Amino acid sequence: MCLHCYNKDMAEAIGIDYDHIELQPISLEDIDGDEHKFLFTARLMGEDLVLKAHEDTQDDVCAYEFSMIGDHEDGLFSLFAKLYERMVNTLNHRHVYEDPETGRWQIQTGDDGEEIVRGRIDCDTNWDESLETPLIVVDGKKITWKEFGRMLMTFEGFNFKLQIYDPNDEMD
Repeated sequence: MCLHCYNKDMAEAIGIDYDHIELQPISLEDIDGDEHKFLFTARLMGEDLVLKAHEDTQDDVCAYEFSMIGDHEDGLFSLFAKLYERMVNTLNHRHVYEDPETGRWQIQTGDDGEEIVRGRIDCDTNWDESLETPLIVVDGKKITWKEFGRMLMTFEGFNFKLQIYDPNDEMD
């Protein structure tokens, strides 16, 4: 079933008026000046509207993804404005960098002196399927579980705080 038909059926099933609108792709630049093209989908989930943006790349795993949930009565463009702000803010921060001397990923120190990595946990489909190895996507870049562990070894002996959050929650 196509998304338009799904949204039409969902709106009829819950008794609401909903006009399916196709958002056009947009391109945004990241902190390094690299351009990222984003495609959008809007899906009714009951009375909630879920707007998703995903980067249009050859490798869907190695890409930025964003989503925002809101009440369908607030409208698609209101939800888009909030999602767009989140996208711009995220693209204007760097959480990791590749060390030119070692070729290894390192955690970027922020302006406030903190070292925070924000990203997404995915599945590494190139790894042995029986191991179900995670893949970390940070700043739209694919980082293997082994590479991520190597990044953390810089902090061996330190205490840390692991915070998993809902991507629809606001972050500091």
